[in-house]
Amino acid sequence: QLVTAGPSLQLGLAACCCVWQATAAAFLALVARFLDCRMRQHTAVAGSFTLSGLVLPVDLINQKLAGAKVAGMTRVVVPRGNQGEVMECFRDDAGMQVVYARDVVDLLHYCLED
Repeated sequence: QLVTAGPSLQLGLAACCCVWQATAAAFLALVARFLDCRMRQHTAVAGSFTLSGLVLPVDLINQKLAGAKVAGMTRVVVPRGNQGEVMECFRDDAGMQVVYARDVVDLLHYCLED
């Protein structure tokens, strides 16, 4: 997904301010594959990140958390920018831990096995 902050993508990438976003899940899958390590079981992740590594907030975070709970996830990693939007019922749920990621280092820490 390419989000432009400049007047037009036709001006070329060097002429406008662009932010490339990759989904956190796709990034983690690639990293796990190339490092030959495993993803943590029953962990879901929401968000995308910028080239500088910051995890961006997402829309409808509570609906994503509800879906993760129905799917049996025990941990959900969400962008720190969504922390204020997470409903109390998900914060206090003993069966599902919600953790907040600020950058890709946090994503790697929470989602890949040691």
